[in-house]
Amino acid sequence: MDLGSVKRHHYRPVPLMVPPAEEVPPTLPAGRKKRFSSRVRTGCTVCRPTFLCLIVCDAIAAASRSRGRLIRRGEDPACAGLWRSHARYLLEHIELLNRYMSRDMRHATFQSFQATIDFDFIVDGFMWQAHMNGCFAYVEHVGGIAAVLDKPGSFELCGLLYRVMRSNTTTPARRQVAGYYDYTDEQFRRLLGTTLDPTTPCPAELVLRLIEITRLRFEIGAGLTLEAQVVHRAPTLFGEIEDFDVAAWAEGPTAAVVIARIQYGEIFQLAIKLYGMLALPRSAVLAAYPDDGEEEEEEERSRTLTRRKLVQLLGLMYPTIKHIGSLQWPFVVAGVAAAGTGVDAVEDQKFIDKCMYAIWRQPLSDCSTFHCLRKLRAFWQLGQTEWEECFYEPTPC
Repeated sequence: MDLGSVKRHHYRPVPLMVPPAEEVPPTLPAGRKKRFSSRVRTGCTVCRPTFLCLIVCDAIAAASRSRGRLIRRGEDPACAGLWRSHARYLLEHIELLNRYMSRDMRHATFQSFQATIDFDFIVDGFMWQAHMNGCFAYVEHVGGIAAVLDKPGSFELCGLLYRVMRSNTTTPARRQVAGYYDYTDEQFRRLLGTTLDPTTPCPAELVLRLIEITRLRFEIGAGLTLEAQVVHRAPTLFGEIEDFDVAAWAEGPTAAVVIARIQYGEIFQLAIKLYGMLALPRSAVLAAYPDDGEEEEEEERSRTLTRRKLVQLLGLMYPTIKHIGSLQWPFVVAGVAAAGTGVDAVEDQKFIDKCMYAIWRQPLSDCSTFHCLRKLRAFWQLGQTEWEECFYEPTPC
């Protein structure tokens, strides 16, 4: 792939002077300082446009939380100055990203792509899929994922992959970001590594199954895979999810670490299983969980049982952790499964609504939680039941 492929994703190499270094300001929350340091440093230099854009994004997000709603550009005169500054610094940041790409500064390029996507997530931007596609186009331009993995700095792509992976689950099958779907399981393992991602603390082997489920959705929607092939694969796929040994994976230096890893592992194991039940064709789910009873009743029974287990585990872990945003995706899955008007379903809806709203209200949260919550609220109110009915348009997660 030539550089023109990358240019089509709105990135053009332009000359730009190296920005001066800046200190991380004390006005940033402690957690945001850490995010800032890991996302916008290149070598020992902090990128000024990136730093300023992050500050402005945080200010806009804080204004949204104070009003209990998302503030879009042009909606609130009080925020007009912030939006002008956002446009200015974002443009400077994109120019800096282009400079890194033109000079093949891969580590800095992946950091800048990650920051660009983060900005859109923080302030309810609409270009996040274009930026994701641009990043994967850049990967192909420099020789593909194999070439990237052979050089230091691929861990920056790992953080972006988690963003894309989660957001593809909440995006219609035909509108996903598919730039990584031809990576092999071994390449994913090398990319994901052994570090537990703080936003999605899920075992790498289960992440692979999550990616596979979403890829099957995409392939069915694009006509690349027949439903019969998915039906054939389903028993093995769900078996691999259920047979994963969480206890063995959770080994750690202290008892507290082991307990936390077991909790996270069990929650994501159930959430990924439930996601498969909700997102894959019913024929595939029934192939994995056959029963002598009525097909629709058996499918509903399996989904309800899995949802109740997941909500129970979420209810036990949610009050005990500080970084409640790490449970955002399991809450989304449980929310779709909680569709209905039964007493248990309504109780679960109230619990999920309360927790997701609290996650969004945290200082380090972004707008993706609120977007997903709004989708769930409308989904419940309309009495819908299917995954694609809830996420009928690309939704950040």
